[in-house]
Amino acid sequence: MGKFLKILSWIFVSVGMLSLIIAFYLFLFDKQYFIPGEKFNLEIGNQFGGFLAGFVGIFFTGTGTFLVFLTFEQQRNQFKIAQFEASFFNLLSHLQIIIEQISGPVKGLNIPDYNVPGRRYLYYQIRELKELINTKTTLLLNEELDKLELEKYSNLSNSLLFEDKDLANPFPLNKELLLEFIQNIYEGFYKARYSYISHYFRFVYHIIKFVHNSQINQNDKQKYIDLIQAQMTSDELGLLLFNGLGKIGNRKTYPLLEQYNFLSNLDIRLLPHPHLIVQLYPKTEFKYLEYDS
Repeated sequence: MGKFLKILSWIFVSVGMLSLIIAFYLFLFDKQYFIPGEKFNLEIGNQFGGFLAGFVGIFFTGTGTFLVFLTFEQQRNQFKIAQFEASFFNLLSHLQIIIEQISGPVKGLNIPDYNVPGRRYLYYQIRELKELINTKTTLLLNEELDKLELEKYSNLSNSLLFEDKDLANPFPLNKELLLEFIQNIYEGFYKARYSYISHYFRFVYHIIKFVHNSQINQNDKQKYIDLIQAQMTSDELGLLLFNGLGKIGNRKTYPLLEQYNFLSNLDIRLLPHPHLIVQLYPKTEFKYLEYDS
């Protein structure tokens, strides 16, 4: 809107200046108004002077009114941005509170009545999820799953078996099967921890959605989305990646993560079979693909 108004104001000024140039041309060079070598016609001069005074008055009055309107629009946009930023940074602060209040049991610690708090809990959870997926993958590769699952995921088994980031995979990856395989594992993982982390994922989604639905321009949206990402650890980004692949997150969170390249700073060493998993996010430019899993 601001860019459009600036262009419009330049058009308005240009038309006014062009009109003045045409008027001077007609008066000085058109024989109907001015004949060189003859006595100056005061009546025509008065007519031109009246025209010029009227035109200049109307032109600058219109220009002044337009510039006032433009200033008002800019002030209104600045007020909207100030309102947006106040809400945005308040949401970011509240996100930190939510993270601090996260608390849950961790597999293997075996400490009665003790829940690991905050980001330490998330640290353990991404590693538990990786172990869970790796275990399920090993069962698949060793053909220790039930017959129906082995038949269903036979192509996926070949892709996992020959996974290599440097060589062409002899078995093309079936992304639909991989997504279903991951979803089934993640859904069980998520349900077991629903009361500990579900509110965290919902809140992160709604902050991103708040920016996405705002009236600011696309470049500014990306800037504020990047600020959200910058506050998150790789553990959080890893969990968010799998949440985006979940059956609910795949419809809501996933498109936003892809659109804003949200997971680009994720350390993919946290992922099981990272060079296959990242193929489920084809639009994301992962920066650390050179890392080995």
